[in-house]
Amino acid sequence: MLYVAWTRASERLLLLGSLKPDKEFDKQHWAHQLLRALEVRDWQGEAPHPCVRMVWPEAVQPGEAHPHTPAIEAARRALQKGELPLPAPIDDTLVAPVGEGGFKQRTIDPEAAEFGTLVHAGLERRLRGAEVGMLDARALSHVQRAAEALSTLGTARRELPEFGFMTPDGPRRLDLLRELADGEYEIIDYKTDVVEGDFTGHAEFHHGEQLRGYATALRAYLKARGREAARVRLFVCFTAPDGLMPAQRLVEIAPGGQSLKGTVPVVDS
Repeated sequence: MLYVAWTRASERLLLLGSLKPDKEFDKQHWAHQLLRALEVRDWQGEAPHPCVRMVWPEAVQPGEAHPHTPAIEAARRALQKGELPLPAPIDDTLVAPVGEGGFKQRTIDPEAAEFGTLVHAGLERRLRGAEVGMLDARALSHVQRAAEALSTLGTARRELPEFGFMTPDGPRRLDLLRELADGEYEIIDYKTDVVEGDFTGHAEFHHGEQLRGYATALRAYLKARGREAARVRLFVCFTAPDGLMPAQRLVEIAPGGQSLKGTVPVVDS
């Protein structure tokens, strides 16, 4: 969770902890490890980094101890009854609906998913102008091929990697959202799939509905904020080594269920 917070904070990150003063740093204590990493060696010390501000309160208001026994007993009764009583009613307008029961998810190889996450993280850092970081040669080659493919697209007003937003069906995260002029948008979804044969058919069969769902969600998100998407184009960017030219790695998904090669005027979904 610390990694997620550290890499997703848009403005600032607050870390709170309670440590005993004048106690030597303990290598096994996460807060002590963090202070050492920030080069804070002494109590009441300051971090040498200009982006870090240390705050050392003189006193901390102690909390009131509550025994855990009643809560444990309540949890045990809930397990026996199969019902969990809530202290207050839930506002169901804040709860995303349960997905369709008949939907069958694709089987995902855990190793492939982990590798895809590494590639996505490398691309996000590259687009944000940061160093890609420590990646093995295989992952780094995927990042390089994707970057070459993206360079064949037109100029964007803004590029928003890992763009996340909330929808009535739950959170959505786009690998890359490109905002063009005059209300035009492009959604790019990276895929590390090893494809044999027809890239166009593979893109439509395995990823078409997913991309069209992204377009629909994006339009609704913008509309709720008083904005309209004049055009939304959808691309699958294949990053696996396959001898393709950079522009050939981008397969465009059409609104009607058939992926397109080359340029199409509008994606309305």
